[in-house]
Amino acid sequence: GGVGKTTLARKVYTDPLIEYIFDIRAWTCVSQVYLKRDLLLGLVSSFINELTNEIYDMSNEQLGEKLYRLLKGRKYLVVLDDIWDCMAWNDLKIYFPDDKIGSRVFFTSRDIDMSLHIHAARPAHVLRLRNADESWLIFRKKVFRTGICPRRFQMFGMEITRKCEGLP
Repeated sequence: GGVGKTTLARKVYTDPLIEYIFDIRAWTCVSQVYLKRDLLLGLVSSFINELTNEIYDMSNEQLGEKLYRLLKGRKYLVVLDDIWDCMAWNDLKIYFPDDKIGSRVFFTSRDIDMSLHIHAARPAHVLRLRNADESWLIFRKKVFRTGICPRRFQMFGMEITRKCEGLP
């Protein structure tokens, strides 16, 4: 982890154009150890104002059906952040209607082969570590408004970027 997958996904998710394009959006963190019920409750709660006792009392199947009905006929974006294996996807995919209206399920994963395992419609976008020159350029642009590092700080700045080992 740590190459910026979640950060990039969050930038896409919160982009005003994305907010405009999709009728509804949801974000849930899957992680290595997950409960199907927690994922379903998290997704359903993204689309309704308040989780009632009635919703908490629903079975997983009822929650899944509720999610399906909330999404049906609407252009949605769902982000599944930090998915570790295809079992989580297999648990959820039946609840995402494919109405051919441009809805998307977007996921981040540490496993670069995950898109193959879940038969993704599009190939994975693989983030990589930065080389020393790229790291130094990013550092300068973020720290100094002009992107130019005063000579007296160069040694310290280069040491900081070296310690980051290519992470953004």
